[in-house]
Amino acid sequence: MDKEKAYKALSESEERYRIILDMSFDGIFVHEHFKILDLSESMIKLTGYSHAELFATLAIDLFTPKSQELVRNYVNSGSAGIYEVELIKKDGSIRQVESFGAPCNFQGRDARIVGIRDITDQKEALKEIKKRVKELEDFYDIAIGRELRMIELKDTIKELEKELEKYEHL
Repeated sequence: MDKEKAYKALSESEERYRIILDMSFDGIFVHEHFKILDLSESMIKLTGYSHAELFATLAIDLFTPKSQELVRNYVNSGSAGIYEVELIKKDGSIRQVESFGAPCNFQGRDARIVGIRDITDQKEALKEIKKRVKELEDFYDIAIGRELRMIELKDTIKELEKELEKYEHL
C-alpha cells in the first residue's frame, strides 16, 4: 500500500511539473553538464530552435562567448542565482536575458533547472528613457542658463537706465 501511495505521489508531482513547464511564459530547461534533458515550449519560442535541435545542442552554446564564462561560474558554484547574460537565437540575433538557475534532482540525476526571461526590450526601453531624461536635463540647463542670462541683461539695462537718467538731468 505504501508503494502505491508513493507511485501516485510521484505521478502527481510529475504532472504538476509538466503543467508548470508547459504553461510558463519564460524559457525553462533542465540540464546535466549542459546536456539538455527537458525543456519548455517557451524555450523553443525564445531561441527559435526546434526540440530536436535544442536536445542536440549543449546549453552553454546558446550563450555568447563572453556570457559563457559567467554561466559556467554559476553552474560550477552549485548554488542558485540570478544573472544577466546574452543568448544567441537560431537566426544569430542576440537577446539580453535574465537567467535563474538552481540545482535539482531530475529523474534521479543531479541536474540544474534554468529559467530564462528575455529582457532585451526592457533594456532598450530603459536606455531610451535615460537618453530622453538626459536630453530634458540638457534642455533644462540651457533654458535656465538662458533665463539667468536674461536676468543679468535686465539688471544691466536697469543700471544703464539709471546712469542715463543722471546724464539726462544735466
